[in-house]
Amino acid sequence: MQRRAWGVVLAMIVSAGIAGCGGGDSSSSAAEPSPSVWARPTGSPMTIEPVTTVDGAELFESDGLSVLVPDGWETRRSEQPEFVQIMVLRADDERNPVVLTILAQPGSADVVETTASVASAELAISGATDLEQHPATWSGWRYASGITGVFDQGRDGVVTDFVQVVALSGDGKVVGVTAQAPRGQLDDALSYQVLRSVRPVG
Repeated sequence: MQRRAWGVVLAMIVSAGIAGCGGGDSSSSAAEPSPSVWARPTGSPMTIEPVTTVDGAELFESDGLSVLVPDGWETRRSEQPEFVQIMVLRADDERNPVVLTILAQPGSADVVETTASVASAELAISGATDLEQHPATWSGWRYASGITGVFDQGRDGVVTDFVQVVALSGDGKVVGVTAQAPRGQLDDALSYQVLRSVRPVG
């Protein structure tokens, strides 16, 4: 595990959780849907402040989403039957990508909470510490749940803070986005700006 890029591990956990949830019911017209199956997160509320500009970044659009890609970073897209994964990363820092995992089928608030709960449990099993699941607000998204924690990448890596947000767009798209940075540096990290720039389009 510690030899692998932690961002990829996070994305695999998110996609496994999403794939296990089914598509959910996307027909709800409630402006602020609330999940009916899973308990609400117990961590303090978190707000993801959108980022609309990053110096030198270019806008990348794919699969109904847009994200800002900083100068010197690149995107890598892969596709599975249940989800699409887009990695935004520096070629010289493949252990710490920003990862977007997009569910192929429409979802709901229940799917968001199920995914976040599964991911939180799997992260704990994988060695993450200081885990908290948070009710999240992210302008432009209909519903969101966040997970924060710490992971030690081992001898060949660093100790990172990470944030994972699972969000529901207005048209029912479920997306998991992860970012990480060395301990104590996440709030000001370029990777976190990239995460905050993710928006539904179309």
